[in-house]
Amino acid sequence: MVAQVEILREFGGLPIVLASRNAWLEEHEWRFGDAEILLSPAQPTDDTACVALLDQSGLDVLHLIGPGAGPGEVVARWASGAGIPLIVSPNEGLDPSTTARTSPLHQFARPVEQTDAAVPPVILHALSQENANAIAGICPGAHIEIVPFAAADVGADRKNLPPPNFLYLGSVHENKNIAELVSAFLSVRNRLPDDATLTIAGWGTPEELHQLDRAVGPIGPAVQFVGVAFAGQKAALLDVSRFFVLPSLGEGMPVEVLESWASGIPAVLSDRCNLASGFDAGAALRCGTDGVSIGEALVEALRIGEDQWMTMSSNAQKLAATTFSRRSVSDRWGEVYSASINRLQ
Repeated sequence: MVAQVEILREFGGLPIVLASRNAWLEEHEWRFGDAEILLSPAQPTDDTACVALLDQSGLDVLHLIGPGAGPGEVVARWASGAGIPLIVSPNEGLDPSTTARTSPLHQFARPVEQTDAAVPPVILHALSQENANAIAGICPGAHIEIVPFAAADVGADRKNLPPPNFLYLGSVHENKNIAELVSAFLSVRNRLPDDATLTIAGWGTPEELHQLDRAVGPIGPAVQFVGVAFAGQKAALLDVSRFFVLPSLGEGMPVEVLESWASGIPAVLSDRCNLASGFDAGAALRCGTDGVSIGEALVEALRIGEDQWMTMSSNAQKLAATTFSRRSVSDRWGEVYSASINRLQ
């Protein structure tokens, strides 16, 4: 949401944030800057409070991020009745487990051929072509627009081959497949350089963090869980890493990978990361989600020589500076927002 508010500002929009008060918002409200924030004192499942909030907002476009079953239905009905274009960003992995008939996206499905110029459009937002294909499987004929997340600003070019270190940075949710990654690294340890390491930095629930710390702690210095890393700590970890690795079981689009590319660090990724452009551009190596496949990909990665690695590093930064650049993503959102409004004029 914070990034979306910044993008709206960049192309001249007036961002208004509608939300119910919660602990996250209280902690991060400052990050929205001078954006107007309309808060509901009730839970987001309270239909009356939600509608009251929407009625006072004065919106030209309504963008719903992370739809839930309750608020989503209310928002869809309100937007249709008010004649307001609705954009829905599921921002979820859209694996088979989330593409069942109970998917919250069903309530927004409106086949393109069944709409006319007088009806406010409903746009389903996909982060990648893979994401779009999954959404189309849930909502055949729906209006889908692809806009990726933006990478961080590109850093300086890499001048040297980093040590043989793998880095995972992000949520430690089980969907990230970290346990399988650790197991895979240990299974091929004797085929890697003696000084090869795997570093895990991330956040999660207290229980998730405790389980990971307990699992990694006894292994030894080759595998380390260093907890949450922010700003300078994150930059330092990327600086001494040769590959970012994410054998995920399912993603919308992992921003941490884009961040690693901006830093000039290529990646080892599963197809479920929805970043096929990384393979096409020579910025990533492919792995599966099982231990054998992950282990073989780790071995392959550290067999890459300095010249080839430097090429991969350059490819990663080019990708972050073009397809996933902040300017490119902001311009694309400008097109989507403007087109949705102009369609009704």
